[in-house]
Amino acid sequence: PVRLDYYERSHLARIQLSWARVGAAPDTGGQPSATVTASWLNVRTGPGIQNSRIDTIPNGTVLTLIARNDDASWVQVILPDGRMGWVSAAYISTTYPLSNLGVG
Repeated sequence: PVRLDYYERSHLARIQLSWARVGAAPDTGGQPSATVTASWLNVRTGPGIQNSRIDTIPNGTVLTLIARNDDASWVQVILPDGRMGWVSAAYISTTYPLSNLGVG
């Protein structure tokens, strides 16, 4: 529930209300998920900047986590459109321990 109290005393008052969804991520089918924290995040064909970029995704995008590289610095993900790729773990936020993902 949202409650907004408003009192106008001078006929010059103005009120504006807006909100954004925070919290629960879209359904990822029980798979762990993460949210992009960078302004824009490159998605690559493999773990590392030497791999080709396949897309760039914006801040707030929710990704499904699939696997990690040996040191969990890169994570294999499923993008919202179903494509798979790799992102740097430094630019995502998750409560799921990346070390629990299998090595991909």
